[in-house]
Amino acid sequence: LFRGNWRARQTRRLDAVTMADAEEKKEDAPKKETAKELMARAMKGVNVKEMPTVSGIEKKEDFAALAKTQIPEAELLAKNGELTKAMELLLALEKKCRLGLDIATLKTTVTSMVTICHDVGDWEKLNVVMAIISKRHQQSKHAVTAMVALATEWLEETPDKATKVALLTALLEVTDGKIYVEAERYAARSVSATSLEQNLATTTPATTTPIPNLRPKLRPKLRPRPRPRP
Repeated sequence: LFRGNWRARQTRRLDAVTMADAEEKKEDAPKKETAKELMARAMKGVNVKEMPTVSGIEKKEDFAALAKTQIPEAELLAKNGELTKAMELLLALEKKCRLGLDIATLKTTVTSMVTICHDVGDWEKLNVVMAIISKRHQQSKHAVTAMVALATEWLEETPDKATKVALLTALLEVTDGKIYVEAERYAARSVSATSLEQNLATTTPATTTPIPNLRPKLRPKLRPRPRPRP
């Protein structure tokens, strides 16, 4: 019993010494900085007005004033026969609006681009511009929807059938795989089917060949022979 009490007292003394040493080491150890304190110390020598955030959402910019000056300038260039320069000017504006998340000005810019091509009468350029806009990185679905809806209204204004077919093909390629323009794609497919039926009706001559009967011939039922009476 005496040995057991002595060992218990020794164990308690060792535990007390160990805890005291641990507390002294903890007090002597340097205090760890938090992430906010580290960021503040790192940004002391940098001339930044606001601390950067990691929210992943970019700040929206407003390019409405720039669009009011550049869109009329592009229209003037197109009227003077410089449609390519006009498209280059508006493509640069479209990029700024798209990266700056200015959706309202982006829609205005995109619709202005296709409208300028339509007013000039360059249908081939219109198809190319629609393809370029739809394939832009992180393109807004609102801009694509407005562009496709506007171009669909011009299907009946094409000068000939070849131009109409080319515009229909461009619209189907632009709307391929995009759920948000499914209604416009359905309208384009309906117009395409109607024009195809009209072409078949005008090119195929009427024939009087009778339609063959494809029903299978039924074999006559055989009556069972009467059994002989016993």
